Formats: sequence, structure tokens, C-alpha cells
Amino acid sequence: MIVTEIIIAVLLGLLVVVTSAYLTYFQVSKYRLMKARLESGDYEEEPSVKGKVLSILLTVYFAFSLFCFTTNLIYRSTPLVGNSYYVSVNSDSMSQALSSNTYLKNNNLTNQIAQYNIAVIDKIDVHDVQKYDVIMFKKNNTYIVHRVVQITSSGNFVTQGDKNINPDNWEVTVDEVIGKYSHSLVFMSFINYLGYTPGFYVALTGVTYDLGVLLLFEIKKKSLLKQQNS
Repeated sequence: MIVTEIIIAVLLGLLVVVTSAYLTYFQVSKYRLMKARLESGDYEEEPSVKGKVLSILLTVYFAFSLFCFTTNLIYRSTPLVGNSYYVSVNSDSMSQALSSNTYLKNNNLTNQIAQYNIAVIDKIDVHDVQKYDVIMFKKNNTYIVHRVVQITSSGNFVTQGDKNINPDNWEVTVDEVIGKYSHSLVFMSFINYLGYTPGFYVALTGVTYDLGVLLLFEIKKKSLLKQQNS
């Protein structure tokens, strides 16, 4: 997964460099041509919607970027809304059912949680937690979402990720349990996933540069026209 994301980021980076270089060259050439025509008196201003389109693009760009960054920051803090926590699952330990974990197949446990999903964790009475429930608990200042595979005689929980070969090397006490897994938010998990993907930041950098170039030359062209008409 990490190797794939790096390859995608590199390919996007190459695309960004080529696209940005071409756009810069095109805008510089267009500006120089416009300036030459203005100086020779051979330029006629044509009605254009480029300014409005650019304004719309900039608005969409800033709104989308702000939405992505805000969403990512919010879910990193594990907010509590009503009776449920919304947590970013940053590990892939619950992403698939390992074939050697036969208890998953025997009990038809198919609620795997993909990495970077937004997991909704309901607050419940900890005494209602049963074997094979997926719970969220806090260990060493870290929130963890794993499955209960055993309840000890002392009332503690032995947990395990569905993708892991062995149970966790700790027991979860009643006081450490935060809540029980309910479901995942698919669209929001995609937005959250973008915040952890290097390719997203590469693409965002390219879009930022390209919009900056368009805006710069739009301003320069208007300034040139203003000087010519004054």
C-alpha cells in the first residue's frame, strides 16, 4: 500500500512538473503576444469569461482544500458527537480477515475496517461488551479499535486485530474501554484518506501553482490593458 502510494505520488509529481511548465510557457507567450499587439495597435479586446471561470475555480479550490484539511484535523482529535465517537483508523490491523483467524469465519464476522476509515464508536455500558465485539479502548495514550477474542475470569478483555496473527500482548480493563464499533463513514473516510496520501499533496501543490500562474497573468493582462487605455 505504501509503495503504491509513493509510486502514484512520483507519477503525479512528473505530471505536475510537465503540466505546470507547459502552462507557464503558454501564459508567458500569450502575454508577450498581447503586449506586442497592444504596442502595434493591432489588439482588439474580446469579451471573455476567463475571469469569472478563474474566480469559480479558486473558490472551489479553497473550499475543497479547507474541507479536506478541516476534516482531517477534526477526525485526528476523535470528536464526540451525541453518543458516538468519530475516530480515524490509522492502522490496517482490522482491514481484512486473516484466514488463520478461524473464529472470524466460524462466527460470520465480516465487519472489517479499512485503514483511514472513519469508525463510529458508540458509548455503551462496558458490561454489555460480548466476545467478538469490536471495541475502542485507550492504551498508552493511543486509541485502538480491535476485536474482543476472549473475556478473562477477572473481567478483562483480550483483543486482536482481524489481520493480526496473534492477540495483543495486553489485557484491556473495563476502565480502558471507550465504546463499541457501530459502522464506518465511507465518503468521509475517503476524504480522511486523502489527508494521509502523499499524492494528494503533490496534486494539490500542482493545482496551487497552476491557479497561481493563471491568476498572476490575469492580473498582469488587466494591468497592461489599463496602462494602454490611460
